Amino acid sequence: MPWLSDVPINPLRRRGREMLANPHVTHGMVCQALADPVRQRTLWRFELDPRRAHLIVLTESKPSWAHVIESAGWEDADGAEARIASLEPLLALVVLGRQFSFKVCVNPVSATQKPEGAALASRIERARAESGGRVRGARVAQRTAAQQTNWFLARVAGWGFKIPPVEGPLVESGAPDLILGARRTMTFWKGGSAPVPVTLSTATFTGRLEIIDPVLFRTSLLEGIGRARAYGCGLITLGPPNEPSSLDG
Repeated sequence: MPWLSDVPINPLRRRGREMLANPHVTHGMVCQALADPVRQRTLWRFELDPRRAHLIVLTESKPSWAHVIESAGWEDADGAEARIASLEPLLALVVLGRQFSFKVCVNPVSATQKPEGAALASRIERARAESGGRVRGARVAQRTAAQQTNWFLARVAGWGFKIPPVEGPLVESGAPDLILGARRTMTFWKGGSAPVPVTLSTATFTGRLEIIDPVLFRTSLLEGIGRARAYGCGLITLGPPNEPSSLDG
């Protein structure tokens, strides 16, 4: 049974700051919440408000967040408890034609055989020679707002939904009900004794979606969309169609 959690994070505590700054640290904290993390996928992202951060997490089994509250939350304070809810009631609402408001943070990257930059192009050619020509290409981040929006709209059908047009007499006819919000590029370190740098570009989309393939859409909800799902990308949260996306759906 899938579970959706909302865990308050204190950004004034050292561990809380580390989690906010380094997705690799957060991924490790999420895995520690599960009795058997190796056999299941986890999805997560942060929601920020002026006083605190909220770690939103989707897990396949029921988690325990005591270690996060103890080291990065407000231990024993009112309102410090994690909220954990079954996703089953929401999954029952996933039917053809149903509309929801949604929010998702994604990692917009595309594969290319002709990347810009001599160093990256050289690595592609070297890998192609070593593999006998079997190279899928380099992953290149889509960095502009237009690139990221086009990247997202080109893929939604493959995730089981479409973006309907904005409703109302004062809006452009046919404009998709989609807003590109926070856009971020961050570099962090992962690994143990020999850590390596990771650069991650993210874009957060909100808007309204309509389900066109319920089976495919359930898979997108449970398994996430796009790349970098271990690092805070790919989790879709839903709400009523005319309200912001919520934990309760």
